Amino acid sequence: MTLDFATVLGLWPAFASGAGMTLLLTACVLVVATPLAMLVATGRNSRSRLSRTILAVLSWIVRGIPPLLILLIVFFVPADFGVNLPPFVSAITGLSLYMSFTFAEVFRAGLLSIDRGQYQAADALGLPPWRIFRRLILPQMMPAVLPPYVSHVSSLLKNTSLATVVAIRELTAVGKSLLAVTYRPLETLIVVGAIYAAFSAVLFVVQASLERRWPKR
Repeated sequence: MTLDFATVLGLWPAFASGAGMTLLLTACVLVVATPLAMLVATGRNSRSRLSRTILAVLSWIVRGIPPLLILLIVFFVPADFGVNLPPFVSAITGLSLYMSFTFAEVFRAGLLSIDRGQYQAADALGLPPWRIFRRLILPQMMPAVLPPYVSHVSSLLKNTSLATVVAIRELTAVGKSLLAVTYRPLETLIVVGAIYAAFSAVLFVVQASLERRWPKR
């Protein structure tokens, strides 16, 4: 069998549109899920036993449910109460919910790696919380959290393909629709896979650059 990419590459605008939606979904979820994950991680490490217990149970439930099921719940259940969420909002909400608790485990491990005496010393100096986080906590936790965080971001990038169940035309959905147009399934899927691989490669280049900025001590 001879590979023929001419027909497939002729539909490059469609691939670009799907890739753009994949990147947009990923970026929106990161903007929502990353700060929420830090709040969850901080709550799980708090002195309040009630807070720790509630967040631990929620984390166990959310991370134990497949993200596809979470997307379906977010899309269909609100409609039973008269709230019809747009597909894009449903996708962002469902993926952000799942990734918030996934990222939180990474951040929690990073926070636990810092000696508690440093927090006490910073409090004794009267430093504001935001400055403690920026100058003390972040530089120390970044080397520990970067590799697993980027790995989860890479997984998120690929999990955006689940958004096709709520009618989002991201990269995988576009590739699937083009199969019936090109009649070149192998070439079409190779192009889709190559785009995902290129995105992942960029992520790991960014990771390497950040690791040079925050080297392990």
